[in-house]
Amino acid sequence: MTEAEARGLAEALLAGGISVMEISFHQADPQSFPQTAENIGFLRTAYPDKLIVGAGNVLTMTQLHLAYEASAQFAVIPVADRDLIVRAKDLGLTVIAGGFTPTEVAAAHKAGADYVMVFPVGSLGPNYLKALQTSLSHIPLLASGGVNEANADDYRRAGAVGVEVGGKLTGKDWVQNGQWSDIQALAAMYVKAVN
Repeated sequence: MTEAEARGLAEALLAGGISVMEISFHQADPQSFPQTAENIGFLRTAYPDKLIVGAGNVLTMTQLHLAYEASAQFAVIPVADRDLIVRAKDLGLTVIAGGFTPTEVAAAHKAGADYVMVFPVGSLGPNYLKALQTSLSHIPLLASGGVNEANADDYRRAGAVGVEVGGKLTGKDWVQNGQWSDIQALAAMYVKAVN
């Protein structure tokens, strides 16, 4: 993503009512890691009081440190990797760690994750999240993977403290084509769905 695309996306999300933005590392393209960190840093500088910016898909210590050095406010670690979670907490970042099974969710929380992202929750739906809540109600859960504007509120009512959305809202084509009004409109739909 270019700096201009990052700015356009941020403006569209903010206009739609979303003030948290995750810039993800793409594991298949290690050459893009420095640009991902640059985009995080750019957005933190450009929107210091309007936007909470973090790094997504953090799977290595290198990525974690790139994100930290870029002033990321949070790290999304999509697996229950204890070492990454502990190090991210040591760096002062808010940590969203991934888990799917009750064991993974509990392990991520035990390692220090502030939130556990149940991913990919869409394969089992809101009832799965609700079932997790029966034994793990002390863990703040986020729903991710398969969440859309039509079912976001279902996950909230099932016990999620929030939802994570990505591909559909910030799709590569929309960003590359500068379809900021489409992104803004969809962002507003998500916000309305969970309020």
